[in-house]
Amino acid sequence: MSHPDPATVGPAPRDEPPQRTTPLPPWVLPDAEPGRGSQRRHLPAAVREALAGMDRDGDRLTALVLAAWLAVLARCVGEPEVSSAVADRTGHLDRVSATVGGTSWTQLAGGLRRSRLAGPASAVLDLHGAAAADRAPLLVRLDSTGGELGVSYETACVSHSAADRVLGYLARALALALDDPEQRVDLGEMLSEGERRYQLDELCGPRVNNGPDGFVPAFRARAAAHPDRPALHHRAESLTYGELDRASDRVAARLSCLGVSPGQAVAVVSDRHLDWVVAMLGVLKAGAVYLPVRPDFPASRVEDQLSRAECGVALTDDSGAALLSAVAGLGWPGRVSTIAALRDGSEVAAPLPAPGLDQPAYVYFTSGSTGRPKGAVCAHDGMINHLWAKVDDHDLGPKDVVTQTASQCFDISLWQICAPLLVGGAAVVVDTDQQLDVAGFAALLARHRVTTVQIVPSYLEVLLAHLEAGAVRLPRLASVSVTGEALKADLVRRWFSVMPGLRLVNAYGATEVSDDTMHEVLDGPPDRDLSVVNVGRPLRNMRVYVVDDQRRLMPLGARGEIVFAGVCVGGGYINDPERTAEAFGEDPYFPGERLYRSGDLGRWLPEKRLEFLGRRDDQVKIRGLRVETGEIQAALLRVPGISAAAVVPVGEGNGARLVGFYVSEYELASIDLHDLLSARLPEYMVPAHHFRLAELPLNENGKTDNRRLRQLAEELAAGIHAFEPPRSGDEQRLATLWAEVLGLPAGRVGRHDDFFDLGGTSLSAVHLLMRLDHQLSLTDMLTHSVLRDQARLLEAAGDTAAALLLHELSPSAQGRPALVCLPDAGGNAINFQHLADLAGERVQVLAVELPGHDLARRQEDLLDLPGLAERLGRELAGRSGLYLWGQGAGGAAALATARALERAGTTVAGVILAWDETTPEGGRVVDALSDDEVVDRLRRRHAYVDVDRATPGRAAFVARAYRHDWAEALRLLDRLDGRPDLDCPVVEVTLGAARGRLRADPDRIVRRDLPGGEVDVARHHPDEILGTVDGWHERVAATA
Repeated sequence: MSHPDPATVGPAPRDEPPQRTTPLPPWVLPDAEPGRGSQRRHLPAAVREALAGMDRDGDRLTALVLAAWLAVLARCVGEPEVSSAVADRTGHLDRVSATVGGTSWTQLAGGLRRSRLAGPASAVLDLHGAAAADRAPLLVRLDSTGGELGVSYETACVSHSAADRVLGYLARALALALDDPEQRVDLGEMLSEGERRYQLDELCGPRVNNGPDGFVPAFRARAAAHPDRPALHHRAESLTYGELDRASDRVAARLSCLGVSPGQAVAVVSDRHLDWVVAMLGVLKAGAVYLPVRPDFPASRVEDQLSRAECGVALTDDSGAALLSAVAGLGWPGRVSTIAALRDGSEVAAPLPAPGLDQPAYVYFTSGSTGRPKGAVCAHDGMINHLWAKVDDHDLGPKDVVTQTASQCFDISLWQICAPLLVGGAAVVVDTDQQLDVAGFAALLARHRVTTVQIVPSYLEVLLAHLEAGAVRLPRLASVSVTGEALKADLVRRWFSVMPGLRLVNAYGATEVSDDTMHEVLDGPPDRDLSVVNVGRPLRNMRVYVVDDQRRLMPLGARGEIVFAGVCVGGGYINDPERTAEAFGEDPYFPGERLYRSGDLGRWLPEKRLEFLGRRDDQVKIRGLRVETGEIQAALLRVPGISAAAVVPVGEGNGARLVGFYVSEYELASIDLHDLLSARLPEYMVPAHHFRLAELPLNENGKTDNRRLRQLAEELAAGIHAFEPPRSGDEQRLATLWAEVLGLPAGRVGRHDDFFDLGGTSLSAVHLLMRLDHQLSLTDMLTHSVLRDQARLLEAAGDTAAALLLHELSPSAQGRPALVCLPDAGGNAINFQHLADLAGERVQVLAVELPGHDLARRQEDLLDLPGLAERLGRELAGRSGLYLWGQGAGGAAALATARALERAGTTVAGVILAWDETTPEGGRVVDALSDDEVVDRLRRRHAYVDVDRATPGRAAFVARAYRHDWAEALRLLDRLDGRPDLDCPVVEVTLGAARGRLRADPDRIVRRDLPGGEVDVARHHPDEILGTVDGWHERVAATA
């Protein structure tokens, strides 16, 4: 039988550029074997009858068959704009496209568009039997004579089950289109019962009985079992389980006396510290609804939140008192009490009854599309379910320590405190400034023996860079939760190359559904080649659907809205029925239960994981066509070298256009980006402009700040930014550094520009401060963010005295000894970070940064030992409990410094020295070493991170400092002739065959031998140093 080509489609225009077809959905597992499969299916009798008339009405029926196939393809991918290759009688392929939706079958068939095909086709429809079976990953044939559908497919692209589903989908679409061509195109019910049951049963979280108790009784039981076990840490303070339980009981009892009843909202307005946690638990124990408020929020916003929540009581500390006074001035009539007043006092005779699982537990206010925040309420059953899920996937137990890093106004702060308290573990509250100092944060992780931490991917990258440098080891860290941003697969691969076996948990969810609803638990690099890691599987007792706008299930692999159901679904938005009705509704698949429409887009992968594809409200109209910016962002992320990306619209109406931002180590030509994206996207979806940034700006929720990007896009794309070039030398230097840190073109930064308006973030500010060698502080950056103002601060800083030599690698505390570490020849202060991490709270570690040893400050002169000792003497004057450590040339520097301190009247408690087999016997030995030999000598000791990755320029710089340091050290040792002339005790350690340099003095000098001729004692034998200091300090304390 012959079929005429459909006249309604027409020939492919020769003057239009060829275009690609719609890619197939992810229908196979990552390890699918290559091969070829085929299947056939008989069509229903009614369809066979209708197709029998193709000889008489070929154009119309053929167009309807094409329309049916494109409608199936549109449903399979979840996109209205689709295209497929179609074979003619000769086997030649053209591309046929359509916009599916809102029309009848006849209208859809009449609107088909034919064009030339570019590249290989992903799918081919063959109505003539003329195309080769292996012409495409998916070849669909219709044999109208025999009344059969057939598919031939590449098994590395299409699974057997997917091919079977496609046959079923197309058979149903043909039945609908041919039965009544005038009816509206709607394939929302094309799933088989088997696929429906698979999605509702197999793709849900495990069903687990959480028991009758919520968090409050579970915590009380743990506190009763282990009252003396540490529960919370913050700075130098801590609370045991018993102390936390009793203090929160007192808060709960006094809230009840104030008239707070179960279900009533109570605000906690405070910074994050131990009392904040006490207040939070007290509110939960009272059966009230916990409402956290940051003390730095605008008063009008807080007044709106408290009034909407009908909050009658607010608890606060010193940080929140002024805010609540301002809120009261705006008309809020509630009562304010201090946390301390409720916490202190007599013990509670009997605790209040625990709240029921169905009672509301907390309310968190989130941003709303209308500009007015929404207060999402969640109950105790959703809260405890989420906490147990965290315990499961992070494998938390009594020995685990979790960092509390999130703002108190983010729901993730709740699990960071409460999950470890369920199992007898501990939580460490980490101040924001500690988090911004990556070295200090890593030291805190080591000091507190943290096992679980949660951070955003951008901070994971900063932490990873610190770990790659080998500056600190985190042997206790067992799992890292990543949330808030898309997790780049390249970053995951880097992570596991540096930290093999250290678990990553990619967390995804929403405040409205008790926080995270899905986890992808990674113990190694992901198997699937995606630009970003998928968000995993539903957690316990949770269901996740991917649906269309009528809440009907989408086919497996198709894009749709992500909808959550199960115990996780909260009670809606507090006192906001209109917006609650928009987002929450009844679960059509489980009558009597509720669901939440997330507004996020995603699709199921064959491995039962969900791929996140962006937001529904990222949709924009370009030339009248709907565009999802998340899809363009995903395409940008597939460009080699791009680590993060965002796309925003600018302009309106016919002037609307897209602007792309990307993060990369190097500038990419716009024409290259345009060509790469044009290969993956329709022309109207390719951004008109591309701009490189150092980092994407983040909003207060830790997500990409699209509002700020739109402002920046309008400035950059329109070229309307008022510009005045930098004037002074400091302004020019700053402008250059800003451009480097922010990834802006040279000459783009003007003297009136604001660092944060150009896309700067807290993390990029930290990077800038490092480039400036901390001549400015983070406070300076936040309060003087305009370039000309920062230049004035730099000018003022240049007039001050020379930079301090001492660097605190761990904080000071009353009564703690201080260990001053002087680096060996060519070394830096960072060499002692590992020692500081291990010292924890036993000893404060201070390290000396020797002038002329930092490549970033090449202009500094090298300092002789007398000058070094004099400067250190001034910086350490008046301190008590001082101990000095040095190895090799650092040992000589320690002796010189101790002598200078004692001469100036500062007591030195003890000096520890070490000599290894690299200690030279004379200056000529050192001078004879080449730069490479110096570097090799240092590398063998595994002590110097900078040298381990040295460039030739760095090697020469280090070798110069190395020779200088030994020349000074040998000069001093010759002058001392073995007599240190100190009042304090000295421990002299020799390694391997190394000889001691001090004369025997049983009253003052103790000698010790250690194995290993060239090892760095601070790294490989740290207990030798710390144990000596501990012993000395204990004896001093005993005689005080």
